Amino acid sequence: MTALLQTPLPALNGRAANHFPEHLPAVVDAHVHLFPDPFFKSIWQWFDKYGWPIRYRLKSAEIVEFLLSRGISRIVGLHYAHRPGVARELNCYMSALCCRYPQLTGMATEYSDE
Repeated sequence: MTALLQTPLPALNGRAANHFPEHLPAVVDAHVHLFPDPFFKSIWQWFDKYGWPIRYRLKSAEIVEFLLSRGISRIVGLHYAHRPGVARELNCYMSALCCRYPQLTGMATEYSDE
């Protein structure tokens, strides 16, 4: 039990598939975190210290391209406002990504105290 409480947590050793089988119907990845680069950098630093190793340290556009290149048909982009004053920036960022990638459906965020 104490091994579960040690940080950072171990990463899985599995490999990512190169592509989904062609016979599948449309594949939707309905939980993809997309953030501006500075946000990702901070998130990765937090996970390095307290969480688990991040397998793919990709920027948002690289994540979308990675998933699309492997046969994902639709992507649902998520983000979260973790402090006051960032929701508008994150929502504008997601909107711009959605304009660039028609396969992306972006969710909005809000900070409940604003």
